[in-house]
Amino acid sequence: MLAFTSPKKRSSRGSWLRSRRTRAHFIGAKVARVPLTKDYAHDVKAMAAVADAGLIYVCNPNNPTGTLTPKADIEWLVANKPSGAVVIGR
Repeated sequence: MLAFTSPKKRSSRGSWLRSRRTRAHFIGAKVARVPLTKDYAHDVKAMAAVADAGLIYVCNPNNPTGTLTPKADIEWLVANKPSGAVVIGR
């Protein structure tokens, strides 16, 4: 989090644990919350489209919905991210 976000580099996320959101706010980074799809999955194209994202965080399986982001979507996100880092966590 500290290495990839700042007051000028936002974090892009879907559903996200409060502790990570708190860390972003602690260092002054803005968090862009991207709504989940109608199937409660991550919208990786919308996450990649967030301007100035230094970090894109994908919780997989998603918490609290338990949905999985398909491997093809994660591969697309890594291949098409504008800059910064993609973190896959659970």
